[in-house]
Amino acid sequence: MDFFRKLFPPPQTADDLIKLGNEELEKGNLEAAVEHYNAAVRLDPRSAHAYYARGTVAARKGEFQNALADFEQAFRLKPLALYLRAVAGARFNLGHYQKAIADLNNIIAATPLDASLFYDRGITEYKMGDLEVAIKDLSEAIRLDADKADYYIGRAIAYSAKSEHELAANDYTRSIELNPQNATAYTNRSYAYIKLSRFPEATKDAEQAIALNNTILEAFLNRGVSYARLGQYELALENFNHCLELKPNYPDAMTERGLIYIDLKDFDSAFRDFNAAIEMNADFAPAYLNRGGILHTRGQLDEALADYNKGIEIGTTKAEAYANRGHVYYKLGKYNEATKDCNKAIEMNPNLGIAYANRAMIRMKESKFQDSLDDWNKAIDLIPNYVDGLVNRGTVYRRLNRLDEAKLSFDEGIRLAPKAAIAYFERAFLFIRLKNYDEAIADYSTAIELDPKNANLYNNRGIAFRHQEKYDEAMKEFEQALELDPKSPYPYYNQGLVYFNKRDYSAAIEKFDAAIQLKPDDWYAIAYKGLAYARQRDFDTAITIYNQILEQNPEYSTAYAYRGFARFRKNDLDGAFADFEKSIELSPKASSWYANRGEVYLELKRNSEALADYQKAHELKEDYEYALAGLAVTHHALGNKDEANRFWQELLKLEPRYGDLDWLQKELNWADALVEQARKLVAELPPSE
Repeated sequence: MDFFRKLFPPPQTADDLIKLGNEELEKGNLEAAVEHYNAAVRLDPRSAHAYYARGTVAARKGEFQNALADFEQAFRLKPLALYLRAVAGARFNLGHYQKAIADLNNIIAATPLDASLFYDRGITEYKMGDLEVAIKDLSEAIRLDADKADYYIGRAIAYSAKSEHELAANDYTRSIELNPQNATAYTNRSYAYIKLSRFPEATKDAEQAIALNNTILEAFLNRGVSYARLGQYELALENFNHCLELKPNYPDAMTERGLIYIDLKDFDSAFRDFNAAIEMNADFAPAYLNRGGILHTRGQLDEALADYNKGIEIGTTKAEAYANRGHVYYKLGKYNEATKDCNKAIEMNPNLGIAYANRAMIRMKESKFQDSLDDWNKAIDLIPNYVDGLVNRGTVYRRLNRLDEAKLSFDEGIRLAPKAAIAYFERAFLFIRLKNYDEAIADYSTAIELDPKNANLYNNRGIAFRHQEKYDEAMKEFEQALELDPKSPYPYYNQGLVYFNKRDYSAAIEKFDAAIQLKPDDWYAIAYKGLAYARQRDFDTAITIYNQILEQNPEYSTAYAYRGFARFRKNDLDGAFADFEKSIELSPKASSWYANRGEVYLELKRNSEALADYQKAHELKEDYEYALAGLAVTHHALGNKDEANRFWQELLKLEPRYGDLDWLQKELNWADALVEQARKLVAELPPSE
């Protein structure tokens, strides 16, 4: 035994033990290496290098807390930059980024020309999300050492996080020039090309990465995504399935496969894949966002909102997530929340057309038509051949009374999508506004050919017939609408209007009641029901109905106006005047309300004020027959016979039946005093040429 001790004397110093540990470490024997480093620490507790060596093994084993303790002890014993850098590395791996940066700052202050330090600090800043500062440090690393391929990869990753994919692709290209065998660079450049919609190049890069290293699943994933974007779904599925075979717990591949199923209209399979992805990783935002999209499409709005909330809470850089959640809020009637989400989406991506479109719809609901128009214009600029945008823009133009532009927008939508029933539906509504009823009926008929089960189309075609006073045809349309949708209140309401126009007020009330039963807050039906009672001269019942409406909906200007009509006919001029004043306050652009107040002024012999109201009504709606009649009558009362004649002749061009004063009193239910004044006017007018 003594002989062997002389041949192989035991190590006597910590350095000897560290050397033995290093030899074991090179062989990959981590535990044996640690035993030697432990012995070195026991032999010399002040050996900084022993702690450093042991910390290195702990770091390789992923035991970063133990590694940090050893590196910190090494630095305390001997404050070398090598040990402090190891401390920074351990802190980085533990997620203590701010402390890691502080350590790196101290080292850089002492050695400002070491490119690798700027690289390490840049990567740490990237992890903190401080992308601008990260890119600055990574650029400095490249300036100090322009031939280091990894530095370009690091900066490219930061550019990609900022969605600056062109710059990222350029950096990956430079790294590949420096190291053509780096499969990671090809994989990452493939991803950048996907984001740039350069799918053939993305496919080629993914294939090159696989050729260099067929264990990189991200390369198969990227190739699958590229194939999917090129419409090569079978090849895409092969790649995603390959990923899942090699790594069954791979939520990225599962989610991408779900997106393929969406493209293939297999929503049930897509839904299952998104569920599976969430089971794999409960914090995987894309799976929640895409599952939310399916729920959104199915009309399961509360469930969709929960998924969008979860995806956004986890964290997403996708502006689409906010745009989609905004649309759910819009559907739920939560317009403030919807607007905030659309604004956020636009802030994140000013070129996201759907965000402008969603905000435009919100602004339509809020009657902010000019703002809505601005958003529709932006959406149409950003989304090629955007038929829904053109149709909705046409509707906004119509609401803004820009009727020629409305027609042009509808026409363009129909040109792009001649089988889009909604485009004909909306253009027909414009034709009704223009009183081009034959064209409206033609458009509704085309829409019905395209969508024969749509009850609204029959209902609206019936409205066009009603305006033409073709009441039998109108009633047939409303019956057909009810056959298709028995729970719709609108055909009953429109049937009520037909009976109202035919002066069958009892039948009208019956139909209005049917509409109200289906939709208790159908204020139009309730208001017309009251008006039907008023036309039967049952003014008290009418007033009672309007009182009930205003208890529930005190901002409903029509109820005030119709109650004013009933009070006027009861000779309650003060009450009528107050109601018309309130209706104008609530709806200052409603021409009818000014004309109604004008009638009260005329009854009170306040002719100048009556004239001002009729002028306002005419200004708001130039073809408003009642306003023209009021202007003619009031000018006559004021002795302005030429003006009276001019307005009366203009009225007769619009509606020749105004020349028949018996018809006027019978059909329009004018007040006796107004009719009498009109008779005087007509009697004194010169014969028309």
